[in-house]
Parts: sequence; structure tokens; C-alpha cells
Amino acid sequence: MTKEVQILISATYIMLTFGMRKFIVDVFDKIIVYPDEYFSTHSEQYYKGEFNPRMKVVAFSWKHFEESFEIDNDNLNLGIHEFSHVIHHHSIRNNDGSALAFKNIIKRL
Repeated sequence: MTKEVQILISATYIMLTFGMRKFIVDVFDKIIVYPDEYFSTHSEQYYKGEFNPRMKVVAFSWKHFEESFEIDNDNLNLGIHEFSHVIHHHSIRNNDGSALAFKNIIKRL
């Protein structure tokens, strides 16, 4: 886990939480970074990224995470996609101001 990986993943999370009063959520406590697509023995499928609320894990394929920043106008960003699931899950379970605001804008995201 290099500093570059840590900074880019953190910055992606901040893109979605910037301005929120409660930006630290308790629905995940681990981030796993794989070099490429990874196989889930549970679902028997390959993944590029996922949020697993039961395990409190966000996982990314680093290759696909990086590639999703190369084209900035296709609305396909793996990090934003997975962290949107995180914040959405948090907003369903909480009623703080940030969660309520997110509920109101989730459809536009």
C-alpha cells in the first residue's frame, strides 16, 4: 500500500463527503486493494470493486480504480461508485444532517 494509493483513495472518498458535517461513517473500517480483478469464493464471480456492509469492507481493483480516472467525462469512476454505496448505506441507517442531505441527492449521483 503506497502513499499514492492511500492518497488517491482518500481523496476519492473526500470528493463525496466534502462539506458534510459528519463525514466519518461507521459502516466500513477496512479497505482492501487488489492489483487487478479479484475472485470471490462466496459469489464465484470476479469483481473490480465492492462494498460489503456485513464485513465492513470496501474493496478495489487498483488497476480499474486508476483507469476510472483516465476518462473524466464518462461517469464511470470505480472509487466514487463504491464510496457512494458506503454513504448511501450510512444514510439509510442514520438521520444526521449529512445523511439526510445525501438521501436528497442520491438520485442525481
